[in-house]
Amino acid sequence: IELDKFRKNNDISSTGREENEALARLKGLTESLNKANEDEIKARAHLNAVKTSISRGKAVVPEDEKASLTDLEKRLQDMREKLAELDKKFTRDYLDLQPDLKSIPEQIKTLETDVQHRRQHGQSLVLNDAEMSYAAAQQTTRELRAQLDEHKQQASAFTSKFTQHEALKTD
Repeated sequence: IELDKFRKNNDISSTGREENEALARLKGLTESLNKANEDEIKARAHLNAVKTSISRGKAVVPEDEKASLTDLEKRLQDMREKLAELDKKFTRDYLDLQPDLKSIPEQIKTLETDVQHRRQHGQSLVLNDAEMSYAAAQQTTRELRAQLDEHKQQASAFTSKFTQHEALKTD
């Protein structure tokens, strides 16, 4: 009877140490913190990869904009090649006299501007997203660590009570 009373007063729901709420919560928080640490490492690695790609001048755009950018870059390349072929055959003065050909250099400039704007916009989106993901991962890790630190004290108190419980059981 004294043992049952002690169990009830100290939230000892099971004779198995790991099955009690305080220790189960501690275990759950530890597992969550381990996962959050992994997620934070992955988010930091992704952010660093994005920054490295940007610093190397690579096109960094969201997945859903890659096809559009590729199409625009192909059109630009095709126009450049077309102008290069025309330059081999004709002078620019002659091209300027041909209504359908004189606009090619302007079209190239427009496409170059569009490509540059899309790259900058995409780069900004991807970088911002990576920074936000990393910040969120850091925040999750901090919060879980604080919860774990707080709960360790409760678990320590429980362990002490559980030890007393075990002593009572043997008496």
